[in-house]
Amino acid sequence: MRRSAFLCLTIAALLTGCAATGKYVDVDRLDDTLMLPPTGYIIGRGDVLNITVLNQAALGGRVMVRSDGYISFTFVNDVLAAGKSPAELAAQLQTQLKVFLQTPVVTVAVETSKPLNVAVLGEVVRPGAYTIDNGASVLQALAAAGGLTEFAGSGSILVVRQRPQMRVKVRYGDLVAGRGKGLAFRLQDGDAIVVE
Repeated sequence: MRRSAFLCLTIAALLTGCAATGKYVDVDRLDDTLMLPPTGYIIGRGDVLNITVLNQAALGGRVMVRSDGYISFTFVNDVLAAGKSPAELAAQLQTQLKVFLQTPVVTVAVETSKPLNVAVLGEVVRPGAYTIDNGASVLQALAAAGGLTEFAGSGSILVVRQRPQMRVKVRYGDLVAGRGKGLAFRLQDGDAIVVE
């Protein structure tokens, strides 16, 4: 098993132990600003970026964000890209390139975004770590795990999120019936879905 998958499963297993206890927020009471991923794209590991420097075609090109969150770029070597918006990264590159160019103008565009890594645990057919498309819903993650087992509780699904730290309760019956806000709730990278 790959190390990242093993770590994801280990962390998710620890979260499972405390998923049933403590406070949670019902998805239907969740603030609308928390329903979707944060506004503005945040660069992540595995993203492919297209970086251009105005009038310096030889400097630009496609770069992939490495697993350590850095990119390699001409003249400035390794630059931390993960966790920044494309505009923030462009501004940082412009500042660093001023040593070599008079007035650099840098543009950063996300060419390919990385998929989400989520853990689906508990009463599902195939518990484990899954790679799913950006913008995926809880229902899509459950489908990737083969659906619920016959032992699954009626509607006891918690999404455990690290940033911002919270637990969101989603009812399976509402998802399949198309009721409530559960269908609009979008997963984020690192979420753990616990089916009780």
